[in-house]
Parts: sequence; C-alpha cells; structure tokens
Amino acid sequence: MAAAKTFFEVLGDNETAQALQSGYAAAGYSGAMRLAAETLTARSHSSYVQPTQIARLYAHAGDKDHALEWLEKACEERLPAMVHLGVDMDWSSLRGHPRFQNLLLRVNL
Repeated sequence: MAAAKTFFEVLGDNETAQALQSGYAAAGYSGAMRLAAETLTARSHSSYVQPTQIARLYAHAGDKDHALEWLEKACEERLPAMVHLGVDMDWSSLRGHPRFQNLLLRVNL
C-alpha cells in the first residue's frame, strides 16, 4: 500500500495517492486498490492513462474481470509492457484465467 501511494506521489498524481489513502481507510488494501483504479478509469475518459496502470490496480483489488479488460486494451494498444505479461508478479492472480491465457497467446508468449 505504501509503495503504491509513494509511486503515485512521485508521479505527481496526488489524486490517485489520496484515493489509495481514502480507500484504505474505508475498506483496507483491496478497497484502496479499487478506489485508485476507479479514479484512473474516470480520468481515462478525459486524458490518456496507461491501461496497464489501471489493470494492476484492479488485479491487486482482486477484480479479475476489470483487470483483464484493461489488459486487453493494453494488448490492443501494443504497449511495450505486455512483453512482461508472462512473468510480471502483478498478474499472478490472473494466470489461470482463460482470458489471461488468451492474452499470452495474442502477444506470442
């Protein structure tokens, strides 16, 4: 939690850092990750947000469907981070999901 908050503070994204803090106070770790993901999702309607950032937060919140939705967008955008899809620990909870397996095939992993 602290690392995620520091990450967004270093980026100068105080809104997301605050969402993490508020979400944590209201619903613990998964609540913090979910509120931060929702904050970035709302922002993505008016400015670009890397889909992998949103996917990571949803994955850590335990929301596999939303995490996979954003990973699929990252695949469509051909984001360079997708080459780490098969080994990045952020996706551990998704590895057994058929949609995740399909993504691995789509990026030739």
